[in-house]
Amino acid sequence: MNIHVERLPDCQATMRVEIPAEVVQKERKGIVAMFASQAKIPGFRPGKVPPNVVEKRFAKQITEQLQSKLVEEGYREGIKKEELEVLGVNVEDPEFHLDDTFSFVAQIQTAPEFNLPEYKGIPVEVPRIEVTEHDVDHEMEHMQSRMAQYEDIDGRPIEMDDFVVIDYGGVMDGVPLDENETGQLAKGEDSWLRMGEDTFLPGFCEQLVGLNVGESKDFDITLDDEFPAENMRGKVVNYHAEIKSLKKQVIPDWDDEMASKIEEGLTVEALRTRTKEQIEGYKKMQRNEEMTTQILEYLDKELEFELPQQVVFGETQRQVNEIAQNISQRGATEDDLEEKKDEIISYASQQAEANVKTSFILEQIAKKEEIQAEENEIVGYCSQLAAQSNVSLNNYIKQVQKSNGFGQIANRIVTSKTLEFLRDNASVTETEPPEHDCDHDHGHEGHDHDHDHSHDEESASEEKAE
Repeated sequence: MNIHVERLPDCQATMRVEIPAEVVQKERKGIVAMFASQAKIPGFRPGKVPPNVVEKRFAKQITEQLQSKLVEEGYREGIKKEELEVLGVNVEDPEFHLDDTFSFVAQIQTAPEFNLPEYKGIPVEVPRIEVTEHDVDHEMEHMQSRMAQYEDIDGRPIEMDDFVVIDYGGVMDGVPLDENETGQLAKGEDSWLRMGEDTFLPGFCEQLVGLNVGESKDFDITLDDEFPAENMRGKVVNYHAEIKSLKKQVIPDWDDEMASKIEEGLTVEALRTRTKEQIEGYKKMQRNEEMTTQILEYLDKELEFELPQQVVFGETQRQVNEIAQNISQRGATEDDLEEKKDEIISYASQQAEANVKTSFILEQIAKKEEIQAEENEIVGYCSQLAAQSNVSLNNYIKQVQKSNGFGQIANRIVTSKTLEFLRDNASVTETEPPEHDCDHDHGHEGHDHDHDHSHDEESASEEKAE
């Protein structure tokens, strides 16, 4: 078998294969014999049909099967001979020649070739994990505010820091805002609003100060130059607002009775202990994310290699779709997307190349370290996703089977385990934690504290593995 492989840029290769006549004849004879043993032709007993009759009756099927087998065998031998890692193949020009030889050309997309740098002991610098009483107090205050009661205020007008319940509607250029395009900007009924400078639109709450329950007001709000939807920047929205009720927030003091509302039998002391553990878990997750970022940046700088452009193109398309969807959800129109098209494509292309490069590096490390996804890990992962989707595990597994999604899940698990391996083997330098670095909302809310973050760190760097 004569095989010639020409390596091309961008992880492409052209394989030219010529199979000698004796191999073609042998394979043809075997296929004809197989057809003869199974053929049912009037006038002949099963298995006794002469080869020439079989070849004439099933000429098209025999030729198709012969071509398929010769292509597969030649292609596989070429891959083995050249030690190619193939991502995709397109067969061209298959041809049987007069001298009984057979040839074809295969255009091949290959995985990139590169030598891994030393990936154990990658230097990273992260803050020491420290949970202070201030951190716990801050989180406990968040829980207090979420358990607050609201009492009606009578006998005075609206002031800043109050809570109001209002009906409102917006008009721009004489046309009511479209709720489908602008969401809560368009209108609201019985909407709760905390009176604050950073609430809703800048200047909106200030317009309500001094109004009493039952009163209404018409006023204008000018959207600033940073407004997400470009076609609305600098526009004036005319609002009509009616005050339905005025309330104050009453925050209860912590005691065991209040703690037990979060979980039966829970005491304040136990809640503080649990809260401290959860903050520590959150900080560990943040630390892991920072370590992952530094590790991937290190590997990216250490390695330069060509990328398969078909894979990059596919990831670019996925990135473009995701960005466009996110922008649309923030109120952008099709015209806005068209204006941003070049910017979106440029950013998506850069992100796609980074994602694809990272995933190939992690894939090579996983192979070298023999990191695999075990069956129990795949089932556990499916169990988590099934719970999040509020479906039974059996039904979720059926959905995954139907969509051939187990490979994607296995790749996600391998990627996650590879990143964990790199973090465990990194050379870590600890710095002092920033003062009061917990002064923001973690998303830990009461019962939500028990949220499982085991797969939360799967970032864009892992997505090619899907």
